[in-house]
Amino acid sequence: MNREIIDINDYTILLEEATSHNHLIDSCLFDEPVIALAFYGAGNVGLKVKFNGETKEFQHTKGMVLSFYADHQVEFEHHVSKLKPLQCLVIATTVRNLDKLPRDESQFLENFCTI
Repeated sequence: MNREIIDINDYTILLEEATSHNHLIDSCLFDEPVIALAFYGAGNVGLKVKFNGETKEFQHTKGMVLSFYADHQVEFEHHVSKLKPLQCLVIATTVRNLDKLPRDESQFLENFCTI
């Protein structure tokens, strides 16, 4: 699993990529409340989003875009295999940074990410 973390101004960008000859499960959490957009690329990984005892599953992530709110209680579990590699770009900002963003950026996030 390769995960690059890039901080630009009030945003964190995660570049995630993984391939495996066997079944690999990679889990990630955020340590503070964020709103984010996740863009899934050519890979077709299985994804489970776990929160408050419930699980939402996605089996075909190729080309999918997710907007979401997450904190330390939300777990993202990627299921990677030889036939289902992970290619994902996540653009996130913390909830505390929303008031600091330029008007157009904060409106965009408010329209597409429900808190």
